[in-house]
Amino acid sequence: MKSMTDIIITNYNYSKYLEDCIKSCMAQENCKIILVDDCSTDDSKGVYFRYTDQIKVLVNSHNMGVAYSRNTGICNGESEFVAIVDSDDLLLPDSIKVREEYLVSHPDVDMVAGGIFRAEGEMSYERMLEKTWPLHPSKLPIHSFLLHRSVFERFGLFYEGLRSREDKEYWNRLGIHRNAFCKRKVRVKNINSAVGIYRRHGDSKRKIRKVNRDFDIRTNMIFDARVKDVEINGITKENTRWP
Repeated sequence: MKSMTDIIITNYNYSKYLEDCIKSCMAQENCKIILVDDCSTDDSKGVYFRYTDQIKVLVNSHNMGVAYSRNTGICNGESEFVAIVDSDDLLLPDSIKVREEYLVSHPDVDMVAGGIFRAEGEMSYERMLEKTWPLHPSKLPIHSFLLHRSVFERFGLFYEGLRSREDKEYWNRLGIHRNAFCKRKVRVKNINSAVGIYRRHGDSKRKIRKVNRDFDIRTNMIFDARVKDVEINGITKENTRWP
């Protein structure tokens, strides 16, 4: 039976979280899992090597950034729907199923998002499922969404010039970010169901931006230039990688 959803896991040096992420994705029904490792230097290979008979693993020849890794995963999939999960985050049981069912029953909707729990620290997947976590207002975390593959075919892939805030750039391009420069271009529905866990920890990109001010400034400069380019020139094959 052909899978309805490709789950794209992107990983770089998150070996201590990776197995929990893989387990949470493997618990989903009727999905193809594609893991893209961005040339990790930790023990990530020792983790994903144990699952190569169950998931497809792609390894970048050198470190290319999360946008490139996501795009590689998307281009290597073929299912109708796409879910993207960073390797330090988790999907809840039936996470994909409830969002698939909504999109199948509402063919006019391009993307569906569920709620996300926020959890602290390095607790295991099994322990996290035993606890009750506060559900926070969505700030558009990538793994809250399930998208029709046609969204990427119409609006391109993630911008590979950014190594952080690539999600925000994409949501701006689609017009769904609260500060987007353009009108909404896709039909999005939020459902009243929790679908994932966002793990808060000291190695996250958010924490790195706070500590590394130079990196944060450079990221903002690239982001602003990118948004301005798309605002002036539109979405083209020259300024956006296409699947």
